[in-house]
Amino acid sequence: MNVVFNNDRIKAEISRLEAENRAKQGAPTADELAAQYDEVRDAAMAKGQYGAAVAAITGRARLFGLDKDASADEPERRRLADAEVVEARRIARIRLLEAG
Repeated sequence: MNVVFNNDRIKAEISRLEAENRAKQGAPTADELAAQYDEVRDAAMAKGQYGAAVAAITGRARLFGLDKDASADEPERRRLADAEVVEARRIARIRLLEAG
């Protein structure tokens, strides 16, 4: 049975059938859910319920995959050693004197 589910054609067909089934059942689209989050946010803001508004904003962000940690994609930044800071300051002073 594992061999059957590892076949790419079968996986694709299962995905297609699942999507078709969701469409038949009236499963909401991402845009419809986003509109609902917007309505909830607006109502919460109008009532001064800022925690609920933030929850709606967070839910909308998650819906579109924006809740991922962006810093994970950035290379790690290294802290300058004291000697490097001193050297950078020395070079900056020289350039300032040359320019001024």
